[in-house]
Amino acid sequence: METVVVNPRIKRVPLLMMVLLSVVTMGIYPAYWVYSRRDAFNQMGSAHVGDVLGTVPLILGFVSLGFSFKSAISPIWGSMAGGLASLVGAVMMILACFRYRENLRFYVKIRDASPLAAESVARSWFMTLIFGALYLQYHVNRLLDAGLLDPK
Repeated sequence: METVVVNPRIKRVPLLMMVLLSVVTMGIYPAYWVYSRRDAFNQMGSAHVGDVLGTVPLILGFVSLGFSFKSAISPIWGSMAGGLASLVGAVMMILACFRYRENLRFYVKIRDASPLAAESVARSWFMTLIFGALYLQYHVNRLLDAGLLDPK
């Protein structure tokens, strides 16, 4: 059975700020975004992101960052371990973003009677694959502007 909270609270973040934070944090911010919005997106539909899928990409981001500094000492092993941590973290983050996308589309379908509304929210799986958290935040910002979500 699918449960939906009347209006989950989610934070507005300007897209330029997300890009800048991603650069400044060396790619950790998108993993933090997935982690910090897990509860709000889980309330929107049945495609839940559990503790492992929501937390491990953030941990692996820090591990990868640590190995990038270690690669100065041991170039081969540090680079290989850092690359593997980045790859696994990125795949898990993409999976979480697809679940968030599914929940967001389900939530809009329930909230707005217009079939066009649900079809216009995060409709591109390719954009979700390429841009992930940035693409979903764009649609969250649009829903906040439309009044379908409450700002945090």
